[in-house]
Amino acid sequence: MVTGILGGSFDPPHEGHLTITQLFLTKSRRELSDLGVRFIGRAGEIADGARSVRWVPANEHRLKRVATPFATRLHLCRLALSSLHSSAVALDAIEYEQPSAGKSLLMLEKVKEKTGDTVVMLMGDDNYQSREQWYRFEEIESRFGVVVFPRRDQWLGSVRKLSSSALRADVTTSGLSPEGARYIEQSPEIYN
Repeated sequence: MVTGILGGSFDPPHEGHLTITQLFLTKSRRELSDLGVRFIGRAGEIADGARSVRWVPANEHRLKRVATPFATRLHLCRLALSSLHSSAVALDAIEYEQPSAGKSLLMLEKVKEKTGDTVVMLMGDDNYQSREQWYRFEEIESRFGVVVFPRRDQWLGSVRKLSSSALRADVTTSGLSPEGARYIEQSPEIYN
C-alpha cells in the first residue's frame, strides 16, 4: 500500500486539501502527470495500485504561526474528510501524540513505522517552493519522495486560488467543506 501523507496546519482545511486527496486516490500516475503533478525523488517509483491518504495536522509549525488550537483544527479536518466517504482516507493525530517540532522528516518516519506502508509526502507547489526552509528536505525526497500538486483553479471549478490564510481572513469565502463551513458559522470566535 502506498500512503500519501498530507501534512500542514490545516487552519482551516479547505477544498484544495480535499482535491489533492481525491486526485491522489482516484487518478493513475499518468493522469496525475497529465495534470501537471510531479513525482520527486522516491515518489518516482510509485506504481499504480492501492493507495490511501493520511492527513496529519501539525501540532507545531516551523514556518508559520498557528493560532487555532490543535483540537479545533483536528475537528475541522474530521468534518472535511467525512465529506469524502472513503475508507482510504484517515486523520492522524500523531503530531499531537508524539510531536516532532514541525519537522516533517521525523513525522514521516513515525507514520511509516506506525503503518508499515510505503509513505510519500503530498504537497502543493506553493509549499514545495519553500523547501529550502524545511528541515532536511532533500532527505524527505530521497527516503520517501514527494508528490507535488500545482495550484490549479480549474480542479476546484472556481476562479480563485484557495489558501488557508485567505479563508481565515474571510471565513464567508466558499472553499471550506460544507461541514467545516457550518461548524465555523456556529463557532464564529474561531477566526474572529
